[in-house]
Amino acid sequence: MTSSSNTTSLKDAAEIKLSNRSISGKKVANLRKDGIMPVHLYGGDGGSLSLQGDSAEINKLLPRVG
Repeated sequence: MTSSSNTTSLKDAAEIKLSNRSISGKKVANLRKDGIMPVHLYGGDGGSLSLQGDSAEINKLLPRVG
């Protein structure tokens, strides 16, 4: 891929490790206390996915990718 205003080069691509999340509802607050951020991914034909990731990694990545 080439870099222009409408495309992103592979070197600019962001990557983060996420895992499946089975905890939901009010219990999610306990994840946050442990430094784990709940994530909900929407899209595709499969509906949505409940995921979780390291809060520090996600907070570091968000300002870079928006």
